[in-house]
Amino acid sequence: MKFLFLNPMLINMKNAGLTLFVLMFCYTVTFAQVSEEERSMSQGMYNALVINIPNADDGETEKLWKKFMKSKKAKTKKIKRTAEWLSDNAEISGLGVGEVDVYATFENSGDDVRMVAWFDLGEGYLSSMAYPNEYSAGEEMLNEFELVVYKEGVKDEIKEEENNLKKLESELKKAKKDKDRFERDIEQAKDKIKKAEANIESNLVEQEEINNRIEEQKKMVEKTKEKLHARDN
Repeated sequence: MKFLFLNPMLINMKNAGLTLFVLMFCYTVTFAQVSEEERSMSQGMYNALVINIPNADDGETEKLWKKFMKSKKAKTKKIKRTAEWLSDNAEISGLGVGEVDVYATFENSGDDVRMVAWFDLGEGYLSSMAYPNEYSAGEEMLNEFELVVYKEGVKDEIKEEENNLKKLESELKKAKKDKDRFERDIEQAKDKIKKAEANIESNLVEQEEINNRIEEQKKMVEKTKEKLHARDN
């Protein structure tokens, strides 16, 4: 019997995609639970689907919701004097084609957004009790939207980290320029030192010559003094 030994790094590389999928799945299961409850809205008291969207704010989530519902062939508009957004005649897989009106509200809850959605199917509002076969389609749609918000948040984080990277790269570029300048300063200083050392050598030679001239001049002084005393005799 032969045993196959695999490089752990190779296993990790092959399973990287699977790991990411598992992490995102766990994220969805842990943080994107959809619940249902009777909630009051502009049309009355009806069953609603509720989802908590982590690390989001209501303003940005509303913008993403309008864009998201546009992909469902629905035009989304704010209902006057309410906090509700109406997406009219949405095409939602599992709920019908152009037959679903979706009402939604978004409210900040700490660092999260609490989203409440009512699905008007025409004959009634979506609930697990009245529409057990269709209910999962509503859940899937809200989970899909939560994932959209999550990805947009990650994209924003990527942009921020990329900006931080650019700043660091800019700092590194400046540091390299500073190093080049320091090296030029050193080379210039070395040239000055060489010139100064050469000047010192010349200066020593000059001093020696001057000392010799001084000795000669001293002799001339003495000879001149002798001339003064010579007349006295």
